[in-house]
Parts: sequence; C-alpha cells; structure tokens
Amino acid sequence: LNEIISDFDELLSKPKFSSVEKIKTIGSTYMAAAGLTLAPVGDENKKVEMSYSHVRAMVEFAIALMSKLEFINKHSFNIFKLRIGINHGPVIAGVIGAHKPQYDIWGNSVNVASRMESTGVLDKIQVTEETSQMVESVGYNVTLRGVVNVKGKGDLTTYFVNTEHSSP
Repeated sequence: LNEIISDFDELLSKPKFSSVEKIKTIGSTYMAAAGLTLAPVGDENKKVEMSYSHVRAMVEFAIALMSKLEFINKHSFNIFKLRIGINHGPVIAGVIGAHKPQYDIWGNSVNVASRMESTGVLDKIQVTEETSQMVESVGYNVTLRGVVNVKGKGDLTTYFVNTEHSSP
C-alpha cells in the first residue's frame, strides 16, 4: 500500500496537477482536492473558468491514478482496483488539532465526493449530475449510472466518467 500511495504522490509533481493537493489517506482511501488556493477577487467569469479547470484536473488526476495502478499491477502481478468519486463545490479548509495538527477540508462538497466513492463501482469514476455537466464541458463523455441512494442525501442521479477524452 505504501508503494502505491508513494507512486500516487509522485503524480502530484507533474505540472498539469499543480492545482491538485493530497489531503490525506484514510486506510486505503486517497483523498485529494483541486483549487484550494484563494479564488481571484472580483472577476466572476474567471472564478467559473477556474472551477472548470479544477474539475478537469481532478478527472485527469483520477485517470492518471488508474493508469498508475494498472502499471503497478502489470509489474507486480496484482489485480488492485480503484473506485473513484468526484464532486465539486465550496469547502472549508484549515488546520485543526493541537497535538498533531492536520490540514483537512470539510463541507457538503467533500461529503458528497466521499459518497460518490463509497457508492461507486470498481474501475469507475462516479460523479453527481451537476459535476457530470462540468466534466462534459471540459471534453469528457459521461454515462448515466442511474439513481443511487446516498446516505444523508437521499436518491441522487449519478454518472460514470468515460475515461477516454472526447476532444483534442
């Protein structure tokens, strides 16, 4: 597990993932987020444009994680699989704790992303309907999964991201 997590961490050094930050690992769960730096003051169009680029970065990071794990499997004769959930929206970020302070993020967006992962399917990236629209607008196709009962949210329509990029 340490080797896999270390290989995942290494992906973060790629310039295209500069907006992606690892938050923590929880058991075998790898939690990351994009766009946690302060949004530009004022220009709403710029903020919207940036949120789309952060969604793109997360999808591309998720696909890179899947590729990396496939490579690891091929060279170690394993069959590890990922289950990925992505959501977008506002979060609260900060450091908490006095003894071993840790940086973390909280909020409805985080909870829903976690539920997209926990109700997901191996080898798939599951997203909410709202996030699916953003994913499509940055060049990926999605496939309707259907209605999934999400703890604390009720029934949500979810989609799987097709991991082949549809536009150049």
